[in-house]
Amino acid sequence: APWQGSSQFQWEIDLWGKLRENQRAALSGRNAAYFDLEAAKLVLISRIAEARFRLYRLRDEKRILKESVAAHEKILQVLKEQEGVGISSNTDTLRAIGEHQTLSRGVLELERLEQLAVAGLNTLRGRSGTPDPRGSLPVSPRPPGKSFAVLLQSHPTLLAQEERVRSAFHLEESTRLNLLPSLQFNAGAMGASNGFLLNDFQKWQTTFGPSLDLPVFDPARLAALEGKKSGTREVSAQYRETLFQILEEIEASYLNWESRYQQLATVENEFRALEEARSNVRATLKAGL
Repeated sequence: APWQGSSQFQWEIDLWGKLRENQRAALSGRNAAYFDLEAAKLVLISRIAEARFRLYRLRDEKRILKESVAAHEKILQVLKEQEGVGISSNTDTLRAIGEHQTLSRGVLELERLEQLAVAGLNTLRGRSGTPDPRGSLPVSPRPPGKSFAVLLQSHPTLLAQEERVRSAFHLEESTRLNLLPSLQFNAGAMGASNGFLLNDFQKWQTTFGPSLDLPVFDPARLAALEGKKSGTREVSAQYRETLFQILEEIEASYLNWESRYQQLATVENEFRALEEARSNVRATLKAGL
């Protein structure tokens, strides 16, 4: 049967560091992919935490609203009894019925939001069914007093963008060095036979020797260099945009954290005042009874 085979060997001397720049660009691209993965993990973790907190809050609100509905049902029963004996008017009873329906509708709305929160949480967790939130929310410590520089050094999104900038600069440098002369050593061998009847007429060809390339004024390589420069400027602009967004994100996070702590202190004072007022009303009600 006819056959044909060939082999080739090529070795280029990296005189100017062109291949080394390509390797550095590849390593920077690999690091950028790693930091992208870490950033995605952090985003997923934060979204799961946010979804769980929303689910806890909705369940607490539903529990409180159900207690209000139960208390309002007792009030409504008292009004109906008073209306039966002629103490109160039908208007008060109808108004109480309207308020009771409003509270019941609020419970149904919270149940709808709770089901949506469960579905969103299951989507983020990659699971199905109703999640069982065990225990209460952990007490979050106050954020450490770190400067912007320290936080930026550990921000995976910015680190990934920084690696992309490095990769773009290495590629641009490699393309620029590609305009310089290059020296290669090539070796090759090729053989073929037309068939069984012509087995004595086999063809063999071997090549060996150096090759020198002088592409200083190659238009294609000059155009490729301009394209790499444009890509470097684009990646640099994206890096600056990412940096400004992260600075705004960190500052907004600090401001929101401090504001939430102040709001929490205000709510705790309000809760203590309402709890004391509730105790006074209960004591007055028992004394009246």
